[in-house]
Amino acid sequence: MNTQTENQSHRDGIVTAIGVLVLLIGTATGSAITLLVMSLIGIIVIPIFYRQQLRQPAWLVMIGIAAIAAVTAITLVMMT
Repeated sequence: MNTQTENQSHRDGIVTAIGVLVLLIGTATGSAITLLVMSLIGIIVIPIFYRQQLRQPAWLVMIGIAAIAAVTAITLVMMT
């Protein structure tokens, strides 16, 4: 029988693997905008897996990360 902790650990591993795969594919494209879009999609999808655990500070951090990523991607595109 799987306990809740084992299920949570398994889910964490799957989400982490998918996240790393998405970032690797986005980086391989060589486009900052593509990587930004893929990262933002990931930030939108994460709450689906962690609905119960996310509280308001986590949402604020995620929004901050998305804003920093957007500014970084736009700056990189403007520089090239």
